Order: sequence, then C-alpha cells, then structure tokens
Amino acid sequence: MLIHRNVIKSLHPATASNDIRYGTGLSAIYIDPESRECIATDGRILIRAAAPTDDEMSDFPGRINGDESINPSADVSGLIDADALLTAAKATPRRSTIPVTANVAVTGRTTLVAVDLERGSTTIAGRDLETDGAQFPAWRSVFKGPPASANSFTLSAELLSVLVKVAREQGRAKKDARVTFHVIPDQGAHGVYFDVGDGINSPKVDGIVMPLRPSTTTPREKGGR
Repeated sequence: MLIHRNVIKSLHPATASNDIRYGTGLSAIYIDPESRECIATDGRILIRAAAPTDDEMSDFPGRINGDESINPSADVSGLIDADALLTAAKATPRRSTIPVTANVAVTGRTTLVAVDLERGSTTIAGRDLETDGAQFPAWRSVFKGPPASANSFTLSAELLSVLVKVAREQGRAKKDARVTFHVIPDQGAHGVYFDVGDGINSPKVDGIVMPLRPSTTTPREKGGR
C-alpha cells in the first residue's frame, strides 16, 4: 500500500504519544481493512485520508538499483507506527520529477519503504504495535461524515492561520486557546462569525471572516463625504 507523504504529515499531528485507554494505539495511523482509508486520532480530533488508487501503486518501482524488491500493492491493514511513517515520509525525495516517489510504500505493518530513483531505497522499521495489545477505537461509530442538512462554510488555510495567531495571543494558557465559529442558516453569504478565547481569563475578542464577493456598494467620489 502507498501513503503519500503529505497525507502522513497531515495525519501525524492528530496522533497521541500515549493513551492508557488504547495502549499505544493512538500513536498509530490506522489503515482500515475495508476501505483502506488512513485514520488518525488522539481522542479529541479525528482525521481521515482516502486510500491511493491502484494506478498509483502500479507506477511505483518494484526495485531500485539492485536493492531488495518492493511490493507497493501489499495488502496491509491495522496499526502502523506514526513516528516511523513520518521518518519514511521525510526520506522521500523532494525534487524528484516522478510524482509517485512522493509516496511511502507500506509493505508490512513494520516495514516502510521510501524510494529515490538516484540514491536507491530507504527502509524504515516501525514498532509492531498490535503485538503489544494496542487497539484503535471504533472510529466509524463516531465519524459518519456531515449530515445532508449541515450548514457548511469554507475558510482558507491562510485565514485559519490568522485566527490561530489571534487565539494564541489571548492569555498565557496557549494550550487552551480556542476559536468558536457560530454557524447559522445561509451564513456563508454574509461571513462567518467567530469569537476567540483561552477558556480562562482572556478579554473578549470576536469578529467575522468576510466572504470573497464583489462589493455591492458604490465607492464615494474622491473628496466626497
């Protein structure tokens, strides 16, 4: 199975270093055996990424410069060491003109391979978390996707980063900094309201993320009132 380095780097922040409820299960990225989707959670946030297509796996090299053979289409599922995956993702070539080499080949629960057509392959050994009794929560019972009646809005990553900076300026408890979005019907046409706080003693800060749409007002003439 292939996992794109960007997927690994996106899922890794949602993993936990340790959690007594599931052993070391939350320090893993879970490959669902039915859908082959990749899931990560630390008990507070859950992130899902789609599995790669069979076409991507067929383009992945099976051997590099005499190195051991690679099986990118290996049928792997279960818990994969998230830290080892991140190490493998960092070993993928950054300037390759072959897009498929941006993927890590998961050829077994403990065997991860990054390839560079010029330098050869790099094999990373991960922990076998399942032999230690680690488990992963029943993620489908808590994540079913948004309902059809959901009110949705989209913010760019740039705008979100601004809100994160504002939240982190509120008080000293950086870990408690938070942004609350107020979702109301047809809100997207008028902007998304929010307020920011650290949950303890921060002053009230709120605002609106304005929609990107042409202004309907007529600019005042220069020198007018």
